Amino acid sequence: NTSSVTVELRQERVFKFSGLLLRDPAGAFASATARFVGSTKMCVVALGTANQDGLDMKKQSGISAGGCGVYSNSSHPSRSVAMADNAQLTAAFTCAVGGIQQQGSATIYGNATTDCPVFPDPLASRAKPTIPGSCLYKSRLVMKTGNYVLTPGRYCGGLEITGDASVSMIGGEYIMQGGTLTVSGNATLVGSYVGFYFTGNNSGFRILDNAVVELGAPKLGAMSGILFWKDPTIKNGHTYQISSNYTRKLVGTVYLPGAQINIESNTSVAKNSAWTAIVAESIHSTNFSQVYLNTDYDSTDVPVPKGFDDPTRRQIYLTD
Repeated sequence: NTSSVTVELRQERVFKFSGLLLRDPAGAFASATARFVGSTKMCVVALGTANQDGLDMKKQSGISAGGCGVYSNSSHPSRSVAMADNAQLTAAFTCAVGGIQQQGSATIYGNATTDCPVFPDPLASRAKPTIPGSCLYKSRLVMKTGNYVLTPGRYCGGLEITGDASVSMIGGEYIMQGGTLTVSGNATLVGSYVGFYFTGNNSGFRILDNAVVELGAPKLGAMSGILFWKDPTIKNGHTYQISSNYTRKLVGTVYLPGAQINIESNTSVAKNSAWTAIVAESIHSTNFSQVYLNTDYDSTDVPVPKGFDDPTRRQIYLTD
């Protein structure tokens, strides 16, 4: 299938006994397979290389990434990719540095292999967005009811959209400084060509309850192709959670270096997106959530980040 080649060597053994030649058809046998990884379109990268869970799926959750690859850098001998409770993973290729554990009726559809080489962070060299010098709001902005239109800028203390508030965002970069982006209750958040950058302690995002979220990443600028981006230099207090059943559209990359994302909804996530990718320290899905990582790149003008096409991430390695 153009992604691997297997070499097999056989040698028939011959025994000499009392002038007779006795042949053993089984003889000696050895084989090795070389796989080419990194050429498949990428949808998921669990960046964490430590002895920890990389991709953890349970409680009948699912990830649908049939057109692209899923990579886990975790070196854990059995939980680089850990699946239980009838969880299902569909991917063009699943590549785990450590081991793969499937408990109960958990299933992986598509090629899956262990002992993969570490997959480099495709966005590590990306220049971070410029943070404005002043805050649009000096403390956390909370909206509980009514209709709002928000503009790009630096939101110090974060942003909370709750109750039945309906918020539309003008395209641009939204800096969440020292606080979360929280969408909860029956609130609605929509925006095209928007990017969220999380910096400062206790920042992150939480999409909860019955909140409706439909967002698409910028097509130009520092955050082109990136919808959510965590500042990799900040270590403390970040929370990234999706539990709403109405997170319908997330076009772009969810880029969370050094952080874990928890997907806990009871239904589909990002199903209406042209394409979605997740790059995080670790990815955890549960509670029947069905994450759709589509690859219909031609149906949107939101570009796939250039780092995803870096030829240096393509590697050949030996496996069994």
